[in-house]
Amino acid sequence: MPSAHLFNPKSPPEGTRRPLATLGILVVRFAHRRLVCETDEVRREILAFLASHRQRSPTHR
Repeated sequence: MPSAHLFNPKSPPEGTRRPLATLGILVVRFAHRRLVCETDEVRREILAFLASHRQRSPTHR
């Protein structure tokens, strides 16, 4: 990947970015193989994760 794609002059300096969780954004990562080969299991895990998060989050509507 060319280095021009790794640097955005408009982005904040390193160390000043806010973690996504502080913005209310949750990130869940899955391996490509699991997304392609284990779709039903991944779907169940995501639904369980969302249900658990809704129970714990006082601000969730």
